Amino acid sequence: MYVRDLAAAFGATVEWDDQQKAAIYKKKEKTIVFYTNRNSYVINGVEHKVDSAAQLINETTMIPVRLLSESLGAKVDYLENSHTVSISYE
Repeated sequence: MYVRDLAAAFGATVEWDDQQKAAIYKKKEKTIVFYTNRNSYVINGVEHKVDSAAQLINETTMIPVRLLSESLGAKVDYLENSHTVSISYE
């Protein structure tokens, strides 16, 4: 799934900042910057460290679905019995 589609499903917009090498997601009063050149992201000016950062692969930004979903306010659960992921957003 393209993260742009996932962000749109949550009502967010996304744009690319080539200078920072970052994808910037905006939703209402929230701005999230996912850097592809370091293991961190920023929510409304507050930096957070991560083990699995965004990556730039063939000019496409790849962001862990859990990280993007939870950053935009969704709840992510792994359902062991069916080996599926449930993303709920209100």
